[in-house]
Amino acid sequence: MRDLSHLIYFNTEPLKHYFSHYPNIYFLDSAFYAALDHEFAQETLNTFFKELGIEDKARRLKTQATLSGQEREAIHNGQCTYDYYHFSQYTYDYDLEGLNAFLVQLNFDKSQILWQFLLKLIEDNLGEDIFKGQYNWFYRRERYHYFDAQFLITLRQTAWLYNGNGICVKPADMIVPELAVDYETESYAASILIEKLNIQSERLTGFSEEQRHKYAVGNELFKLAAAAGTEPAAVFRKIKHFLSQTEKEHQNSSLNKAEIKQNERNEHNNNHNNTTKRRLKPSHFSFISCTFRFRSHLTIIKINKCINTSS
Repeated sequence: MRDLSHLIYFNTEPLKHYFSHYPNIYFLDSAFYAALDHEFAQETLNTFFKELGIEDKARRLKTQATLSGQEREAIHNGQCTYDYYHFSQYTYDYDLEGLNAFLVQLNFDKSQILWQFLLKLIEDNLGEDIFKGQYNWFYRRERYHYFDAQFLITLRQTAWLYNGNGICVKPADMIVPELAVDYETESYAASILIEKLNIQSERLTGFSEEQRHKYAVGNELFKLAAAAGTEPAAVFRKIKHFLSQTEKEHQNSSLNKAEIKQNERNEHNNNHNNTTKRRLKPSHFSFISCTFRFRSHLTIIKINKCINTSS
């Protein structure tokens, strides 16, 4: 159940346009707060309302994840102590409020609105994590696996982007130079969005998905080399060396942790054995045995005494 403020949107034309075919949406009554415009700057008021949870773009909603049992097993590869509780409690997906209804009644203006909302989502959340859902399970420790959020899959599979000729196509069938000029493509947020939607920088006919990925990596490598003023091969060697060092550090860290745990177990076992030896020396066993026999003898004497007295 969401708080009331998390059900409200700013009363803007783009948002009213976006939710025009989506029921039960509440908009902030701007006229009611108009008197405050004389006391506070509009930017200050907007910041205040946003802090309350009122949104200026379509909301990203947390939803129940739809991973099947087979998908979950494939992710943790048999390394799972406890799955169901963690799946129900800590596994979640994300959708964009009103997205499916919005895509049914699509036109060029609406497509631009959606593009701008996605850019705002990236900017406000500082990166590409907004496009991820999370699966959690337990095997000796908490483990996490991230997957493409439902709304990202919907955006990839739907024709909603317009090219310069006014034709609406899926992101995979679009290349950046063919996007209509009204789409923002130069900002950092735009570069993330283009990458997550799988929009290619140029048309690669006859390429497999793996080849497209390798080409994209190579293209980024050339860009890095150009920015650094060096050769792509030199950048590649530095990246390879960095990854190699990182992997070695990770392995050493894992080995050190395993060695520390083993030493702790050995120390614990040694302490336990020494304590047992101190507590149960051979003389202790003799003392216990003698005490038991002595107490048994006393019991027999008491019983015989009672019998003799009674007789």
